[in-house]
Amino acid sequence: VSAEVKVANPFILLQQSPSQLLSQLVFERQVHPDRLSSLLAKTELNLNVQQVIVNSCCEPLSLCSARQNSQAKSLLTNISNLTHQCAYHCLSDIE
Repeated sequence: VSAEVKVANPFILLQQSPSQLLSQLVFERQVHPDRLSSLLAKTELNLNVQQVIVNSCCEPLSLCSARQNSQAKSLLTNISNLTHQCAYHCLSDIE
């Protein structure tokens, strides 16, 4: 049994994100996720093999983005209110 080795175009490799490269190793090259996890643990890359697998296999839920939008609006409202309160207290000292 001979294993055919394909030489990848280095410019294409440089254009891919680390998670895309991990995804290729897992799904196309059949590298075991535990092996990749142990190799990643030795590096300073903040990559999680399980998260890469989930991101590759599952579509993001629209509920999550709607929830994030709602939380972002709430956060902006709270920041705006705090800014107004701080400005009011600072400006009241000036008068």
